[in-house]
Amino acid sequence: MHVWEQVYNPLGNIWLSAIIAAVPIIVFIVLLTVFKLKGYIAGLFSIIAAGIFAVFIYKMPAILVLMSAIYGILVGLWPVASIVFAAIFLYKISVKTGKFAISISFITEDQRIASSYWGIFIWSIFRRSCRIWSTRCHNSSNFSRAWI
Repeated sequence: MHVWEQVYNPLGNIWLSAIIAAVPIIVFIVLLTVFKLKGYIAGLFSIIAAGIFAVFIYKMPAILVLMSAIYGILVGLWPVASIVFAAIFLYKISVKTGKFAISISFITEDQRIASSYWGIFIWSIFRRSCRIWSTRCHNSSNFSRAWI
């Protein structure tokens, strides 16, 4: 089986290669800001643009492009889905047991302020979990680069 090696400068000009590599990111940003598309649709178009450039400019085999896209989608979905699942699970348990009303009234009688506290608390948990997940991903990629 032939192993594909990535070429970092496929066009012979480092600046032109960098611009071509940035096009999928630019496509994503433009579709979000100018055309006001939803994030997942802009992401889909960005993946398609990256795949086209990978196949035709970087000469990456199409099966590897498809496998990389699927792997990237799954790796990106896992932390978000696990956080959302855990939040829904915790909410349903606290409502079913009646502890949710107690926990809100414990903070303050004004539900607007209590909701703000809960929002800040949940946002901080979300940020912390994203930071931990991205740190694991960055560390694993750094370790793999250290062995090359």
